[in-house]
Amino acid sequence: MPDIIMASGPFCYAIDHHWAKLPDHIVWGNTHAVAVDSQDRIFVAHTSCEASPTKDTIVVFDPEGRYLYSWGEQFYGQAHGLTLIDEAGQELLLLVDIAHGIYKCTLDGEILQHTGKPAFYDENSLEFGAANVSVAPNSDLYLAEGYGSSFVLHFNGEGILLSRFGGWGEDEAHTRWAHGAFIAEVDGEPLLHVAVDDPSQIKRFTLDGVFHSLMPGTFLHPRNIYAKDNLWAIPEMGGRLTLIDQSTGKTHHLGHWGKTMQDIFKLRTGPRNSFPDGIFASAHGVGFLSNADMIVAEWVEVGRVSKLARV
Repeated sequence: MPDIIMASGPFCYAIDHHWAKLPDHIVWGNTHAVAVDSQDRIFVAHTSCEASPTKDTIVVFDPEGRYLYSWGEQFYGQAHGLTLIDEAGQELLLLVDIAHGIYKCTLDGEILQHTGKPAFYDENSLEFGAANVSVAPNSDLYLAEGYGSSFVLHFNGEGILLSRFGGWGEDEAHTRWAHGAFIAEVDGEPLLHVAVDDPSQIKRFTLDGVFHSLMPGTFLHPRNIYAKDNLWAIPEMGGRLTLIDQSTGKTHHLGHWGKTMQDIFKLRTGPRNSFPDGIFASAHGVGFLSNADMIVAEWVEVGRVSKLARV
């Protein structure tokens, strides 16, 4: 039986760390992201690894964790972010490849569009490293590029660069290690929420790239924000999952490991049985099923994908 994790307040989940039933030809690499379609099919992005006979980086499951199919060998070692979108009634995935940018794909892996590294990076000898993308109501794309020069890149829906903002710096508008990009209204205004490190914060920007405010809260290296109705889930690399109930404004925490980041960097490379049940070693991505159950992917070398069923 899965363990029970209780947060302060109304949130109680049964967690199953062995939910994903992998076939013999797939071995997890670092598990990074989760997306869930309208049929409750769960798409997990991972890096794959040398030990895996098949190098597919997108693995698809049903809600019970049964393997359905996989694809994405060309993203080996680099698959990182997943965002599900709807275009004219067709569900598509935006897959973020750390080295190569954004790929718009069908749910069975056909590439429809590639938005790659803008020319100014090479022109100015700048590093590029993409993390996650968010889509505005007008189909513009906002890419958190925190593994390179830490800009936020603003593209139109066709992949044309419109602007860049943030980057390394010391002022309030810096986006050092920009990792997450999430758009939500605050007091009626759509704002881009960018999860950054050094320090651990979530910064709010207007969609024109102007710094607006800090999101209230204390975070342990937040990776992104994922939402289902009034519930926001924030996976944190520091070994915790934070839930914010937008209807009450209250914050709850699940599975806090209590380790320092220095310890986590060392421990995350251990075998799967070295991670205690009922904790998150390094929460990285979240997907919500239609019934608000969650699938959580963790940034550990051997991969870890757990299901949290509300009880």
